[in-house]
Amino acid sequence: MGIALAGRYLDFTFTNLYNSGFFCLGVTSENVAQLTTGLVSVLAPSIKNLTLEKKPAPMAITTRPGSPPKLTLGGGTDVKTDPLITLKLEKFAVDFYVWSYDRFVRAFTFTSDITVPLNLQTGKTEKNPNGGLQPTLGGLVVANPQISNNDLLTENPQQVAIALQELISGLVGQLL
Repeated sequence: MGIALAGRYLDFTFTNLYNSGFFCLGVTSENVAQLTTGLVSVLAPSIKNLTLEKKPAPMAITTRPGSPPKLTLGGGTDVKTDPLITLKLEKFAVDFYVWSYDRFVRAFTFTSDITVPLNLQTGKTEKNPNGGLQPTLGGLVVANPQISNNDLLTENPQQVAIALQELISGLVGQLL
């Protein structure tokens, strides 16, 4: 049995996902308790100054793509070198908000180009005991990091951008 992927249909599907707001996500410390200014202050220590009494406060993160996703089809022989699908999200923005004086205040925006390689594999594994198709993600690539809307921070924006680039590449890549 074989499966075929049509590039035009995938482009159509991901463009509709983009238009519907599928890539616009929001997470707060209500959803993820570890999401506080204490965690982010490792990268940007001045974020503590935005909270009452300079104590750890809840945060929120929202995402918004800057342009529709681009898909490239490959051979699918190896997820690292020749993935079946390569998803590129250019100008992908992540807004970081801090709970301050009874409301969320945007502390800064992290913008970068994100590339996600994806393969489909078959066979019975521990994660897939019944067999069938299983998506496999390769290493998340974060490029061209930039920080904007950072007037409330005192750190060098390029240093914060590079630190977040490494954090997102490593931590988010492992979570996916």
